[in-house]
Amino acid sequence: SSFPQSLFSPTSIKVFQTILSHYSSLSSQTLTQNFSLQLLFDLHFTQTLLVSRDTKDQFSTTLSTLLSSLETNIDPFDLSVFSPHLHSRVKKAAARCVSGLGCLVPADRVAIISSYKISTTQDSHNILCVEPQPCPRFQLLPLSTASLSRVSAKAALSSAHLQLPLLAGQAAVDAKKTAAGKTDKSPAHQTAASFFGSMPWFGANS
Repeated sequence: SSFPQSLFSPTSIKVFQTILSHYSSLSSQTLTQNFSLQLLFDLHFTQTLLVSRDTKDQFSTTLSTLLSSLETNIDPFDLSVFSPHLHSRVKKAAARCVSGLGCLVPADRVAIISSYKISTTQDSHNILCVEPQPCPRFQLLPLSTASLSRVSAKAALSSAHLQLPLLAGQAAVDAKKTAAGKTDKSPAHQTAASFFGSMPWFGANS
């Protein structure tokens, strides 16, 4: 960083004092339980990042008073249930933000926060789970037997409709050939042919 190290500690203290002042004004109002839980998370988060060993005694009284004021808006049973989850998530959030806020985080806090282990597994109750593994291919949807039989029947009908005109045309050609063959081989035709063939004068006069 281009700023001198002597500016980091006063800046961190000034930021935390501003946060405490703003949250003190919020705690004097009527707050819902969910909003009070959010403010508790914010205060523990900023305390974990910004309060060093040297400034701990300076803010301990004001911070404990403010935390107690916020806890009065939360049901005691719910507070006992949420507290372990709140503190674990404060550590996760601090470990993720320590690099981005490195210039404001005291040196003794950086070593402690960096030791927090961030779990890579997703919580089972999350609505949207970000899965690090690639999504497998979607399986093909099975088709019922009735659907397959309908498809086969439609294909058979289409084939039959295409073959009907061909069969009809072939039948007509066969019928003409058969009729022509019967006409050529009839006894009357054969008798007339032999009669006119035996009369040479008929052919000469014509």
